[in-house]
Amino acid sequence: MEFEVSHYMNNDCCVVKIKGHLALEKGDEFKGYLIKILQDSTIKSILLDCEEMTNIDSNGIAVLVFAFKKTKDSNKKYALCQLNNKTSRILNMLGLDKILSIFDTLDNGLIFTRGEE
Repeated sequence: MEFEVSHYMNNDCCVVKIKGHLALEKGDEFKGYLIKILQDSTIKSILLDCEEMTNIDSNGIAVLVFAFKKTKDSNKKYALCQLNNKTSRILNMLGLDKILSIFDTLDNGLIFTRGEE
């Protein structure tokens, strides 16, 4: 499956939809995409919707951590939602589930980004 990324706004939350394999050859492209979103001062939070993300490699994980650090530095909320079992297990093995906010559903992720948790 070809890697695709798109986004839409839900109030002041930017929901970024990831489709396909987030891997080395697309990591820099995705990082650049996120940097543009992070530079928008009207965006208060970023929610990565991973429902259609089929797989992730170490470079993709590095981009997820990069985005976490950048959102923290700019006082924005950041979360992931709808991870498949394989990706969820990888993040858990790396201990990233302890620092990243991860939600089973899009709705729960949006509740978090609005501060209604």
